[in-house]
Amino acid sequence: MKKKKLFILRVLIIVSMFSSVSISADSSCTKDEKSLDVLRSSWVDEDLAFLDGRKKIGYVFEQTVRNYRIYQEGAFLAVVRSDPFYPEEIDKANELVSRVNTYIDLKLNEVSSRREADIVIIGVCEDGDTTGMVADNEFGDQAYLLLNGCNGVLELEGQPVLLFLHELGHALGLEHPFDDSDGDCLYSNEPWGSKSADDSVTVMAYKSSDRPVGFFTDLDLATLQSIHGVAEDAPRDFLVNEPGLDRKIHKQF
Repeated sequence: MKKKKLFILRVLIIVSMFSSVSISADSSCTKDEKSLDVLRSSWVDEDLAFLDGRKKIGYVFEQTVRNYRIYQEGAFLAVVRSDPFYPEEIDKANELVSRVNTYIDLKLNEVSSRREADIVIIGVCEDGDTTGMVADNEFGDQAYLLLNGCNGVLELEGQPVLLFLHELGHALGLEHPFDDSDGDCLYSNEPWGSKSADDSVTVMAYKSSDRPVGFFTDLDLATLQSIHGVAEDAPRDFLVNEPGLDRKIHKQF
């Protein structure tokens, strides 16, 4: 039996060889760094409807060399060849996912095979700028999270986890802060402008800050909680402590 469709996925790109960013000419941006709307994607309600109450999803790291046909909304995009991750990269990614699980009510669990997985995490090796993408398979019932391993996706120096967190955020329903296609954005609808949000505000930004990025920001985590619910005994030392915010987060569940 065909697996229940999990995500209606859009292609989501940092700097991609597959596509380019399209920004609306009209914007309605806010300066409120505590707004839970600016990072909530336009497609997340459809994703939640397909989850249909599920609180567990499985993921797997592709550890063999094989070709993947990737699609967007049923349209074929490209064939990519997987480049296996190093064990230490997988360990680092699993550590980050475990931390995410302590904050949100949706649990991401590593599974042993592609067949069991809702999300397949695929390393690719392409020359050029750092690249990340979330796409889907031919049937739309499995997500592919592609990371360009040749540009140090999860290496242990510099900003080792930014690309992984960025694309994982997309898979969980976060959009770019400059994306005003749904009528809102944070600071600016320009990715790299002088007024644009940087990754100290959200890992979903393109613009870099001076500090190393090690995990989702307070805004990222609060928005993820507003989408997927708050994990039992979740750390409560960021935006969810603001008066009235808990009610807004729990209202949907």
